[in-house]
Amino acid sequence: MPKKKTGQRKKAEKQRELQKKIRSGERSLAEHPCNGQMECDQCLRDQRSRAFCYFCSAISKLPVCAQCGKQKCMSKTGDCVVKHVGKFTTGLGMVGAICDFCEAFVCHARKCLTTHACSCPLRNAECIECKRGVWDHGMSCNRLGTYTCMRCKICFCEEHVRRKGVAVTSKAKELPCPKCNYPTKETKDYTRRHEYGRQHRPDYEEDEDDSYSGGRQMWSYGRSFADMPS
Repeated sequence: MPKKKTGQRKKAEKQRELQKKIRSGERSLAEHPCNGQMECDQCLRDQRSRAFCYFCSAISKLPVCAQCGKQKCMSKTGDCVVKHVGKFTTGLGMVGAICDFCEAFVCHARKCLTTHACSCPLRNAECIECKRGVWDHGMSCNRLGTYTCMRCKICFCEEHVRRKGVAVTSKAKELPCPKCNYPTKETKDYTRRHEYGRQHRPDYEEDEDDSYSGGRQMWSYGRSFADMPS
């Protein structure tokens, strides 16, 4: 029978495998802090670590840094961009940015802010549905996108839309796009309207006798049953 491994031998083999992975530079995607497990505080659903919940869009009360994986900043005199002398910070007080690739929070440490974007493992990721990456969707303003151009598929803030050289009167309903001068609309309006779907027929008048199953008028792709040959 083979000899039973001692605790010291198990530790040595584990350390040897770890050093081999470090030398090869390969690291599992699940081991990165930006792709770790997260449970939403509101809907209690398990998902990947993101700035906002996929299902209810709630913000996590204790976000995890996508680079160093910490939830609490305890460096009182470290390289923090936002200084917090004499106290520890948690929650949104620890957040410094949101990564464009993994959509996870990055803490306000200078090292994490300057190194995470270049080393993010999801920078080459593609959407499963549309097969597009982050940069294929088009560059947007890094501020809150209040106005949207449907031709360029880009969102702009109010400061960039009301830019210099464009005369905007108080009576103007639609502001021009800074890129193609196409009329922009407020982003919130697209969630309240249904302009590109099937429209209600203007010549169709509701009647008590009309229904989906029977009645005097039944529409089928622009023709009524009365127009069809017998």
